[in-house]
Amino acid sequence: MGDDGGVFAFGDAPYRGSTGNMVTRARDLVVSLVMVSGIAPTADDGGYWLATGNGGIFPFGNAKYFGSLQDIGVLDAEVTSIVPSADGQGYFMASWQGGVYAFGDARFEGTCGTLARCGEGVMALVPDATGKGYWLVLSNCKVLAFGDAPPFPPRLPELRRSQQGPGPHGRGHPRWPWLLGPAGQWRGVPEGDAVGLGPWKAPAITDKKDPAVAIVPTRDGRGAWVVLQQGTVKAYGDAPALGDLAATKLSGPLVAGAGW
Repeated sequence: MGDDGGVFAFGDAPYRGSTGNMVTRARDLVVSLVMVSGIAPTADDGGYWLATGNGGIFPFGNAKYFGSLQDIGVLDAEVTSIVPSADGQGYFMASWQGGVYAFGDARFEGTCGTLARCGEGVMALVPDATGKGYWLVLSNCKVLAFGDAPPFPPRLPELRRSQQGPGPHGRGHPRWPWLLGPAGQWRGVPEGDAVGLGPWKAPAITDKKDPAVAIVPTRDGRGAWVVLQQGTVKAYGDAPALGDLAATKLSGPLVAGAGW
C-alpha cells in the first residue's frame, strides 16, 4: 500500500478499491492528500480498512465502518498502526504519541498515554491470541504489554531505529509478535510462537534509500514477505514469490502491507 492510499494486490488477494489522491475532510477542515498510514484486512479477507495519518478510516469490500478519530474529537494524533479485532467486528488504532483507540468490539486494555510516558514513539499495536490484550511496539524496539498479553522477554536485541520500523504486522493474533527493522532484520522470540526465519541479525536486504516497511506473515506463520519502500518484496520460509512493484513507477513510497 502506498502513502497516497494506492492498493496493489498479488496472489489471491482481492482488490477492493483505494483512496488514491482523494481529498478527505476532517470536520470543516479540508485536508489535501492526507497520507495513508496503514491497512488491515477483514476476518474473511473480503475487504480492508485504510487508515490515514490523522485517524481517518476508509472501508472497502465488506469492511464495516466503526468510527474514526475525527468522530471522537481527536484531531492531532499521528496514527502509525491499524489492526482488526479478533473477529473483525472492530479495529484498533495506535498513535505515535502513545494513544490507543478501540472501535467496534475491539477491547481497550490501556495505553502509556503520552509520548513522554511511553519513552519513545509507538510504531505498532499487535493484539494477542485471546483478544483481551495487546502489545505496543516502540521505535526503540521495546515492547509494552497490556491486558492479558504476556510481558515481552527483555533479552530482545536492539534493531536500528527508523520512522518506517521496527514494527509488527500480520494476522492471526499471535502469542508473540515479530519485529521488523528497516534494514530487513526481523525476529520473533525463541520461546514464543513466532517461527524464526533467520538469525538474530539477518543480513541487510535494503539500504537507507529503500527501507523495509512491512513484514507480512503467511497464514501458517512459517513464512513471511518483507516489503521494501520502493516496491521490492522478499519472500522467506514457505512464503511463495507472488511478484512485486520493483519495476513499477510509483506515485509515492509504500508504507504498509497486509495479507495471509
